[in-house]
Amino acid sequence: MANPTTPPIATPPAVLQVTAGMQRGGVEQGTLEMAAYIAHKGWRSLVASAEGQMVEDLLRTGAEHFPLPLTRRTPWHIVSNAFALARIIKDNQIDLVHARSRAPAWAAYMACRMTKTPFITTFHGTYGLRGLGKKWYNGVMTKGIKTIAISKFIAEHIQKHYQVPPSQIVVVPRGFDPQRIDPSLVDMNVVEGLWAEWAVPSATPVILLPARVTRWKGHEILIRALAEIKHLPWRAVFVGGYSAKEGFFYQMWALAEKLGLRDRMIFLGDRADMANLYAAADVVVCPAIAPEAFGRTAVEAQAMEKPVIASAHGGALETIKSGESGWLVRPGDPKRLALALADAITDMPRLKKMGKIGRKWVQENFTAAQMCQGEFAVYEHLITPHEDTAA
Repeated sequence: MANPTTPPIATPPAVLQVTAGMQRGGVEQGTLEMAAYIAHKGWRSLVASAEGQMVEDLLRTGAEHFPLPLTRRTPWHIVSNAFALARIIKDNQIDLVHARSRAPAWAAYMACRMTKTPFITTFHGTYGLRGLGKKWYNGVMTKGIKTIAISKFIAEHIQKHYQVPPSQIVVVPRGFDPQRIDPSLVDMNVVEGLWAEWAVPSATPVILLPARVTRWKGHEILIRALAEIKHLPWRAVFVGGYSAKEGFFYQMWALAEKLGLRDRMIFLGDRADMANLYAAADVVVCPAIAPEAFGRTAVEAQAMEKPVIASAHGGALETIKSGESGWLVRPGDPKRLALALADAITDMPRLKKMGKIGRKWVQENFTAAQMCQGEFAVYEHLITPHEDTAA
C-alpha cells in the first residue's frame, strides 16, 4: 500500500512595498506601520527604498529591506530600478507589489509587467497638474489593479483628473499610532521643561504649527494672523525642517521682525518628540494655502486632546469636526484665522472640552490599525482565493 503523499507546506504570501526613501515623513510612517502589520499577520513583509533614518525601525518590525536608489527620477535610474525590482520579485516570490510614490511606482510598474505580478498604488497627494507631461508622470499612480486613496478628497481628485472608475478606488484614510500619540503617556516634567525652554510666561497659551517650512503650509498666513492678536498673550512655536527652503525661512523671520513678533515666536526645526510638543501646546494650527491630501498632523493633534484650527479645504474637511474638535477657516485669510485664534486662546475651559471630543473622534475613525486593516483587506482580496461573486 502506497504511503499517502505529504501535502506541501504553504508559503506565506509576500508583499513588497516600494517607496522613495525611509526618511521621516507621512508616507514613510505609513510604510513602516503597514510593514509591521503585514509581519504581524504572518505574511512576508518586504520594502524596497533608498536608505533613511527609519530603516532601522523598519527592520525591527520583522520586514526585510532592499536598498535601491529609488529617490532618483531620471529615465535611466527608473529603468535600472525596474530591472532590480524584477529580480527582487522573482528571487523572493513576491505575490503583490504596493507602490507609494511616483518615480518608484514607474519602476515597480515596469517590474510587475516583466514578472506578471499584481500591482497596486496609494495616491498620497494631488501632485500638481501643470502640463500634460506632469499629469502623465503622475498617472502611474492610477495604473494599479486598485488605487488606494488616502481621503475622500483624493478619491474625488483621482476621478476628476484621471478618469479612474470608482470601482478601482479604495478609500483608506491615514491614522495615528495610539501607542505613540497618547496624552496619558506624556511626562509633564518634560512638558514643563519645554515651557521653560521657550520662556512661556505663566498662563500664556501656546500656539503650535507643526509643518516643514514652505510657502504652501501657510507660515506667512499664521504670522500675519498673529499680528492681528498682538494685544493678547501667546507664544507661537513652529516645528519643521527649513534647510530646503532657507530663503523662505529667513523671509518669515524678517516678516516677524517687521510686525514686532520675533520675541514671541520660536522655530525649532525638525523634531522627533512630537507627542511632547503637542502636549505643550494649547491649540494646533494647520493653515495650508493648498489642500492637504489628508493631514496626519491634524489627526495627531486631536489624538493629544488639542483642538485644531485648519484651512477649510482638502482632508481637513474630513478629519476635523468644525465647532466641536476645532475650527475650519477660509484658506489664505489671516483675519479669519486671527478671529479663530482669539476665540480659542481666550476660552481655555472650552479648549479642554474640545480636546476631549477630538480625541474620541479620531480614536473612532483615524487610527493606524484601521488604516492597516483597510490596506490589508485590499491585499487579501487580490492575493487569497475568494469566491466569484458574479457566479
